[in-house]
Amino acid sequence: RYLAIDETDRMLEQGHFQELHDLLELANSEEKAREKRQTFVFSATLSIVHTAPKRVNMKKKAVKMTSKIKIDNLMKIIGVKPKPKIVDVTRKFGTAEALTEARINCSKDEKDYYLYYFLKQYPGRTLVFCNSIDCVRRLQNLFTILRCQPQSLHASMHQKQRLKSLERFTSNPRSLLLATDVAARGLDIPLIQHVIHYQVPRTAETYIHRSGRTARATQEGLSILMVDSSEMSKYRQLCTTLNRATDLPPFPNDLSIMSQVKKRVNLGREVEKMEHTNRKSNAEDNWFRKAAADAELHFEEEELDEFEDRDRTSQAARNKQELKVKRAMLSQLLARPLISANFSGKYPTKTGSLLEPLTSVETEDIDTNEDNKAINVMKKEKVEFQNMLKKVKVVKAPVKKVNKKKNKGFEKRRLKKEKEKKEQLKAMERGENIDSGRRKGKKDSGMETFVC
Repeated sequence: RYLAIDETDRMLEQGHFQELHDLLELANSEEKAREKRQTFVFSATLSIVHTAPKRVNMKKKAVKMTSKIKIDNLMKIIGVKPKPKIVDVTRKFGTAEALTEARINCSKDEKDYYLYYFLKQYPGRTLVFCNSIDCVRRLQNLFTILRCQPQSLHASMHQKQRLKSLERFTSNPRSLLLATDVAARGLDIPLIQHVIHYQVPRTAETYIHRSGRTARATQEGLSILMVDSSEMSKYRQLCTTLNRATDLPPFPNDLSIMSQVKKRVNLGREVEKMEHTNRKSNAEDNWFRKAAADAELHFEEEELDEFEDRDRTSQAARNKQELKVKRAMLSQLLARPLISANFSGKYPTKTGSLLEPLTSVETEDIDTNEDNKAINVMKKEKVEFQNMLKKVKVVKAPVKKVNKKKNKGFEKRRLKKEKEKKEQLKAMERGENIDSGRRKGKKDSGMETFVC
């Protein structure tokens, strides 16, 4: 009697979920049963349409896709009865009303700096989206070294591992979850305060569903989009699809802390790189021992070491020592607080509560100061950004006045010179003598030009 389909645009996307297509064909095969059935279709991006590529628009029979055509096609596949009841509660930009949006313009290498800065400056339950599994794994290794205790969620994980990561993420109010677009739809995790798009999403639908993980029900939320120079075209296309006439407001960053942040992240990158090299070397050694065991070749450890390159062994020992030193240096940096240039210890209770420099110890209590919350900071920045846009005036370049009389005289002289040249060429063709330097009002110089 009832059929309900959530995330309809994704479930009925061409080339995906063939089982659902087969079930719908079977359910719609009986006309009487279809007429008695009540169908519910849900999606936050049901009516969003993309601009078709140029190669498609150049075709003669190309039909421009509209929201109505897209919905009609979906209704036809599902088997919805004519004249359906449509309830549209989406806003103009497609995102939730309680959602505050912002952007951070930076280079590709600086994204790690700004992500670490945000996690330390504005603690809370944060969900970071990446476009690839490799990016998730790299960030997980790096931020584990930086003691941010990240959890991961992607398609290569087993269901048991995914549920375990989600359980850890929901149990800690300052947790960090690194995920691909697997977590963009269908998850209802309560009290997610921040969503960070580490990479610009490929489609507007993905951006809307990613941002929809926060600001759920009556809660507020913050969505930050990190944009580098190579992703600017995707960002512009995203704004166009979402009917945005202006850019997202920039997120305010305390640049006086960035030098301290860069030292920690750069040292963490070096440690992660050296650990990756050691893991790779150990994997090769383990493979050699496993191959020897499979071939039933019994060697002592000393005999196996003789086959190894002594230079490589000594280099590995040096790397381990260097890694130990860098880990100790990183531990010292992480134990220190991140002190802003605006921080003053003279009046630590001027706001009514004790102000302390930001530390990276994970066991601290969450700062309850309302002015320090990322959402409130961004709201103030958004108001200032909108006021700035109102004050901006389009300055037109002054139009240079043209002296028509002067141009008219110049045009006459140009035409006169062209006429004289034509007359000289005609005279040369007739074989006449020509004095090229002769002008009106001047006598002949006595020199003649002979044309043979």
